[in-house]
Amino acid sequence: MKKGKIDWESVTETHTEKAKEAVSTLMHHIMAEMNEEGEGSPVSEEQLQEMTNLICARLDDSMRDNIAPLAIKLSELKKRVEEKAEAQEIVVTLQTGKRKQTTLKDEPIHYRFKDLMTMLQAGVNIALIGEAGSGKTFGAEQAARALKLECYMMSFHAKMTPTDLRGYCNAHGDYIESPIYKAYKNGGVLVLDEFDRSNTEVVVSLNNLLAGGSYTFPNAEKVAKHKDFLVIACMNTTGNGSSKQYRSASAQDASTLNRFCKIAWDIDELLEFNVAGDTPCTRAVQAIRKNARECAMTDMIISPRQSIDVNKLCAAGMSMKDAVDAAILCGLAEDKQHRLLNGVTL
Repeated sequence: MKKGKIDWESVTETHTEKAKEAVSTLMHHIMAEMNEEGEGSPVSEEQLQEMTNLICARLDDSMRDNIAPLAIKLSELKKRVEEKAEAQEIVVTLQTGKRKQTTLKDEPIHYRFKDLMTMLQAGVNIALIGEAGSGKTFGAEQAARALKLECYMMSFHAKMTPTDLRGYCNAHGDYIESPIYKAYKNGGVLVLDEFDRSNTEVVVSLNNLLAGGSYTFPNAEKVAKHKDFLVIACMNTTGNGSSKQYRSASAQDASTLNRFCKIAWDIDELLEFNVAGDTPCTRAVQAIRKNARECAMTDMIISPRQSIDVNKLCAAGMSMKDAVDAAILCGLAEDKQHRLLNGVTL
């Protein structure tokens, strides 16, 4: 087999008695490919086994003896394995022309992290849109570390005032700087957390700052935008108003939303395994999440936070059944609990 040319099509067409055997065959192809000519594999055998177990655990019983339905799953796996091999070293050239390089060997990354870095390289304002617990803030902080830039965090809410955003001059005439001022003047990644919870009228005041080349702050200082000033807004919604899940979200002005490029930052279940652990607890939470989606329970939020909590509770001595009840099921109607637990082993 020529290096860098795994024959994925022939692998997915392999006919074996059981799907798990077919996936294991695929893993050996990958290992042989990555270790050819004595080069070390960027993906460990343990990691590959985790991915094998993950795919097999998701198969319906009716599919376990049929390799054909695995083609789509294996195609997804192909992409993820190749990304896992490539995404360890990230090099970005910012608008300053400076090359920022870092190696994230020991850090799990979201499957859209490379897209985030590409957009930061382009210097556009970015909105990460995804459900609670999908790792938006974590990804933004990780991007700042990757770029070796300061990370300035601001948490938004409905009662925020222009003073919170731009800073203010106190009774002695001293200017009290805001994170926005520091990032705008000195460079850095400004993270606007819970951005869709903000007061629309207040946020509109930032339009010029987000799109212009300079901005006048309350101390009357006209500041030129630093070339390494980068903005990442984290949102649960698209900014068009509240939903069943996110009732406190506010509709944002179209002129503000127009200043952002968007990335759908969905829950990455492989990242979830890395963060919460590849355990029966994590797999149970993922299965419950899958049931919630299939039953159109759009008001349910079952995020990696629940995986982390259930694992912590079990590690402290609680049974998985009680841990899942505490983290997810408590307070739900009995029929709803039954549907969420369909096919789930606790």
